[in-house]
Amino acid sequence: MLDGQIKKILIMILGETLVLMFISGIVGTIFRVLAVEFGLMFLNTDVLTPAYNLDICIRTFIIVLSVGLIGGLYPAYRASKLSLTEALKYE
Repeated sequence: MLDGQIKKILIMILGETLVLMFISGIVGTIFRVLAVEFGLMFLNTDVLTPAYNLDICIRTFIIVLSVGLIGGLYPAYRASKLSLTEALKYE
C-alpha cells in the first residue's frame, strides 16, 4: 500500500498535470475560436458560418484532462519511488 509520502507526491504531480491540462484546454479553445474567426474574415465568404457548441467544448475538456492524467501517471509514479537524495542528485 502507499504510505503518506508517496501519496502526497503522486497527488502533487497529478494536480500540477491537471492544472496544466486545464489551462491548455482554455488556451486551445480560445485559439480555435480566433483561428476560425480570422480564417472566415480573410476568406470573405458568407457560405460558411461557424457553430460553437457547448457540448463539443465540454467533451474536448474531458478528453484533454483524461489524456493529461494518463500521461502524468507514469512520471508521477516514478517520482514517488525516488528517494529525496537521488532526486536532488539530478538537479
